[in-house]
Amino acid sequence: MNQDSSPDSQKETNELIEDATHFSKIMPQAMRAINYWTHPDPLEELTLAQKRCLKAIHEGHSTVSQIAEAQNLTVSAATQTAKKLIEMNLIEHHADHNDARNKPLGVTEKGKDLLSARMNLQIERAVEVLGQFSPAERRKILKTVLQVALAANKLSKSPSSDQVFPLYLLEDQS
Repeated sequence: MNQDSSPDSQKETNELIEDATHFSKIMPQAMRAINYWTHPDPLEELTLAQKRCLKAIHEGHSTVSQIAEAQNLTVSAATQTAKKLIEMNLIEHHADHNDARNKPLGVTEKGKDLLSARMNLQIERAVEVLGQFSPAERRKILKTVLQVALAANKLSKSPSSDQVFPLYLLEDQS
């Protein structure tokens, strides 16, 4: 933030704080509304930690240590969560031919089917929401949301900040 103490600078700082306050309230409300399920959530039986663990494994975090780091959990908590997901037949151990002690985790077909069903519901809901806007408005919304995500990730020290974003949305579409 600008450290200049001129009246214009103070006004800009106050406006920025006001905008940040609105943003901090609007974004979670918007995400809750967008992710409001009109159909049963295929993952409704899972705890939040289990959903996050399943998603982390699906995204390629294959060891308990990687899952713990990606989800900001202790290794013990990640191990317990993984055990429960194994019992539910949503993830499984895979053999590592290079290291018999290393047993990376992978998502089972059942887990993939549930994740796919949930993604399809999320896309269906996004179509309902974004369908209320013209193509030009949708591009502008997506571009702005992407810019916010990139700015937040730039500040983030989280392991999840290495996500892949559709950067082509930043290109001029004219």
